Amino acid sequence: MRKNIIDGVKPFSDFYFKTCYYHQLIAALSCFGIAAENVLMNTLMLAHDNFVVEDRDYYTDKELVSKLGCKIKKCNINQRALVRNIDKGNPIIVGIDCFYLESRTWTYMQRHDPHYILAYGYDLDKDIAYVVDQDFANDSKYKIKTMPLSNLLYASEQFRRGKMCKKYTSRIISNKNSGHARVSIYDFIPAEQILLSKAASKNNLTKLKQMLREDTETLQKQIKKINDYIYSLKRYFFTVTKANFFQETERSEQLSNLIGAYGLIQAAMWKVNIKHCFDLTPNQIEKLVHNIDQIIELEDRVYTYIAEVCR
Repeated sequence: MRKNIIDGVKPFSDFYFKTCYYHQLIAALSCFGIAAENVLMNTLMLAHDNFVVEDRDYYTDKELVSKLGCKIKKCNINQRALVRNIDKGNPIIVGIDCFYLESRTWTYMQRHDPHYILAYGYDLDKDIAYVVDQDFANDSKYKIKTMPLSNLLYASEQFRRGKMCKKYTSRIISNKNSGHARVSIYDFIPAEQILLSKAASKNNLTKLKQMLREDTETLQKQIKKINDYIYSLKRYFFTVTKANFFQETERSEQLSNLIGAYGLIQAAMWKVNIKHCFDLTPNQIEKLVHNIDQIIELEDRVYTYIAEVCR
């Protein structure tokens, strides 16, 4: 066969989730009719005191894929293996060194970065690979596109043999059976852990209010840690939007408002850090404090909803 494309691939672009690898894993599983929620609901972020976030998965990637009725196999890819697997209906997550991939113009011949692309089709006569990838740097939008197959394979080979020297560059995803189990970490996490996370988050937010009003020196020292913390919690609540226990309109609106409030505080703290301006006006401080109070109030409800469905 000179050309073949696997049907049903759906890029995940609702929000940025962990890494490019997980975006491609979600897209690969979509070829078998497996919803993104099953990958998203395998992860949990627990807040701890002093702006620490614990990022926890219940299943390993291999266990998760197996639970979903599929199989994941590490490999190094060449044209023959790519064609053979796509002909079998197996999408391939191809690891590449961005320094050698022409379509990533912001890194091509400039910077060695590891990256993953989903290959789900080929056309040998036109030297085309059908893939899922981004168009721009730091872009959360993954989309269906094409690129030269020869260049994709070369960038993957350099990922293995070049500066990064990876033993295995790629992952073949295959379907073992037609029945796919539902995955949710909340089936295994005690409600007490969720409530402890709620309490730690409230402590952190209260501490941030105190820094804004009285202790800008500590705020300046911890600004990067605080920004990372806020970003992680915002990302976590994005994953929760996919949970079926937030489909009710009122709960969905509260969760959406919480994400929006985190977005506002994230933008403000990012601007403070970039401009290195920690001497905020009283009006600016009170606006931020009001925003934080909103987060505390909304988190109280959202964490309570999450705890209700835990074991």
